[in-house]
Amino acid sequence: MSKLSKRLLAVSLVAFAIGFVGVCGGPGVPMVLSVGMPAGAIFLGLFMVARILQTEMAKYDEEEDARLALARRYATAPSNWQPAASSRAPVVATLAALRR
Repeated sequence: MSKLSKRLLAVSLVAFAIGFVGVCGGPGVPMVLSVGMPAGAIFLGLFMVARILQTEMAKYDEEEDARLALARRYATAPSNWQPAASSRAPVVATLAALRR
């Protein structure tokens, strides 16, 4: 389990415990503690989604690393080619004539 999954599970269990105390506690327990039950359910859902996507993200990372390694393997060095000054002369002359 990743750190995120462990934290989500811990928060979920703590929230459920607080909610259980709020719901099943005596009349002296504040009712605001019962908010822990829905919060625990939300964090439990987030934990489950994180666990499901954990394997998919590992597969995606492996595929992405392989794709980048392949791209680096076949990458070419950038060229320093520039057109000669004489090959640009007709274009410059034509552009100058069009601006008049």
